[in-house]
Amino acid sequence: MLRIALVEDTDRDAQVTLAYIDRWATEEGIDSPAVTRFPTGEDFLEGFEKNSGAYDLVFLDIQTTGDSGMRVAVRLRQAGSSIQIVFTTKVAGLAAMGYNVDALGYLIKPIEYPLFRLVMRKAQKAVSARAGIAIPVTVDGGMRILQSRDVRYVEVDQHNLLFHTADATYRTRGSLKAISSQLAGEPFSLANRYALVNLSWVRGITDGQAELDTGELLPLSRSRRREFPQALAAYLGA
Repeated sequence: MLRIALVEDTDRDAQVTLAYIDRWATEEGIDSPAVTRFPTGEDFLEGFEKNSGAYDLVFLDIQTTGDSGMRVAVRLRQAGSSIQIVFTTKVAGLAAMGYNVDALGYLIKPIEYPLFRLVMRKAQKAVSARAGIAIPVTVDGGMRILQSRDVRYVEVDQHNLLFHTADATYRTRGSLKAISSQLAGEPFSLANRYALVNLSWVRGITDGQAELDTGELLPLSRSRRREFPQALAAYLGA
């Protein structure tokens, strides 16, 4: 399911976009995306800073009240976010600015549904390409399928693995070596002998610790204090 942020200060325009999203989902035969609306760019950034992995796609009104959509997009990219950005605007001349922040596309208001549908299909394809892999986890006698992108880090506790996600922590039997092998090719890196970290959730490195978007601090072992920053830099394309 796509997770969408809608930054729009005009109720009428917001309702059009919401209706189009539901229509697209119905036509595609999929569950309607989870949509959170923000009236201003500042409101969106405040929520994003608390949980940068909460959204796959953001519709940004370039001329929204408060912080402009373009400034919001720049801040997202400066923070290393790969969230898909679609600009909406009433001024066609502003659309070309989206190339500076690697925007997925732009829509001119009043938005026409055929163009909206094309953008949504493009967004779905882009998000699916970076969704990661499915991880089957045995919990409470049943099975839970986790997406690797949703796992902040995997922690080992004796013979158990703890998968930390935004929603919950899942405990299952396993070894860090085995899950490291399973996640080879995904943006994960060892912080120490007990924790495998999803680099897309890392906010920075402070005093020998990896700081996650949640504010959690995971210590880097002495042997990982060089390799982990290198892996993070490679992930961010630095």
